[in-house]
Amino acid sequence: MRREQYYEYKEKYGKAFEDTCRWVNPRDIVEFDQKRADGNQIKNELRYKQQFLTGTEQVAPVSVIPLGNGKYRAKDGSTRGRAKIAALEEDPNQKVLITDFHHKVLKYGSDE
Repeated sequence: MRREQYYEYKEKYGKAFEDTCRWVNPRDIVEFDQKRADGNQIKNELRYKQQFLTGTEQVAPVSVIPLGNGKYRAKDGSTRGRAKIAALEEDPNQKVLITDFHHKVLKYGSDE
């Protein structure tokens, strides 16, 4: 989910959207469906990791599908999710903002 979509959903859906956003341990994201088409995945992950380690707060959540047992598959925002996992190695207090709004409320399937 991009920042613009995050703000759009907050305005359009309000509490219904906000209630699906939560902070979790980055290692709870165990699968990633998305890969950057432009091949800059590692470069962007490193950039985000540095931002997170120097105090830049994550704004837009990673869109996830619950897998059970508190684990998730990232559908959108995988770069942020992977960067949070990498930042966790240096800062054990890192958390990642996730949402299952698309899955839970909009009823998107696993291919959407």
